[in-house]
Amino acid sequence: MEVKIEDISYQGNGVGRCNGKVVFVPHVDVGEVVDVDVVDNKSSYCTAKVNTILEKSACRQTPPCKYFGLCRGCDFQHLNYEREIQLKKKILCDQFKKVGYKSDIEVVRSEKRFGYRNKIRLTFKKGSLGYNAEGKLVDIDECLLADEKIKAAVRDVRAFLKERRLKNLQSVTFRSGDESVMIAFLFDKTEEVDFSPLYKYKICAAIGDVLESEGTEVWQINRTEVFKTVGDFNLSVGAKSFFQVNDEIAQRLYEFVVNKVRGGTIVNAYSGQGVLTNILAQKCERVIGVECEEESHKLAQKIRLGNVTNLCAKVEDVLEELTTDEKVDAIVLDPAREGCDKKVLDAIKSAKIEKIVYISCNFATLIRDLKLLQEDYAIDDVRAFDMFPNTANIETVAELTYKGEE
Repeated sequence: MEVKIEDISYQGNGVGRCNGKVVFVPHVDVGEVVDVDVVDNKSSYCTAKVNTILEKSACRQTPPCKYFGLCRGCDFQHLNYEREIQLKKKILCDQFKKVGYKSDIEVVRSEKRFGYRNKIRLTFKKGSLGYNAEGKLVDIDECLLADEKIKAAVRDVRAFLKERRLKNLQSVTFRSGDESVMIAFLFDKTEEVDFSPLYKYKICAAIGDVLESEGTEVWQINRTEVFKTVGDFNLSVGAKSFFQVNDEIAQRLYEFVVNKVRGGTIVNAYSGQGVLTNILAQKCERVIGVECEEESHKLAQKIRLGNVTNLCAKVEDVLEELTTDEKVDAIVLDPAREGCDKKVLDAIKSAKIEKIVYISCNFATLIRDLKLLQEDYAIDDVRAFDMFPNTANIETVAELTYKGEE
């Protein structure tokens, strides 16, 4: 059937209509007319795939990756970067209207559209190593989003796995540092493996369902960490640590956040291994970092400046007490995709913290949380950072100020 693309969804899919029903179509542009086949027909909408482009966007290009559309990792390789940024800006502006924010939103562009990722995870199944695409494993020999050190490591690991019949391997995570790559092999059961052919890399192994899970045990083969330089800090990044995947954009994001919260006592919630905590501490009188993941907490302690206190705890369990015991001038929130627990937002409102800087990689949960805060807080500024070029994901920072007593 023929569909004209009228809009773009927050997931990066084109939106059209046919016979009164909404049709979602991936890998198109607004204004294009496409002939599609329906792949999933629901009562109120359907999803479809493109057969033929009848009217083509001037921004369309040939995707450089041979796996585009197969592995489902990228959304915008079919368009030039200028158009990708325009679409992301439109998506954000449409979303923020839901919380009454109608000002322009700047999108900070990445210098690299490809080769920027310092971490990827590949699934291993029946001898194949690749990405899961809706339950189907797409075997890949390279990912164009990964940096050059990771690309080389992927080639070596593929050759290593082809020579062995590993029964219990679930996934392989690659994380690059300044000079080396750490490779974490995740198993669901114990298995004897000789990793010595890969010892030019930092190798660790783990047993569990998810590498970053609290219950997953990680043990060292020849190293469980790599080192990265961020500003004045030489950081030890472990297998389970969170670290922004785009080094250049992460640095620009940190600079933006610091300029928003200069002052007295700052809480950095969901603080990871302490990078932003210490950058804030160079400008502020005191910073309290709160992180529940034990490995990240230990790494944060290694680089802790004198005016930093790191707590290993869940933010929702300690924030109310923290804000009761002392005056907190500002709080930086950088939660996982699930957003903040309601207890966190209630504690912020109860303490009447003057400034909030909310960092989010999922603007759906960001908008949800801002709706709960906006009765007491005004949104002063929103800035987007293109942490994930070629994908519909956007790292967004919202600055909020307490409205005061009426």
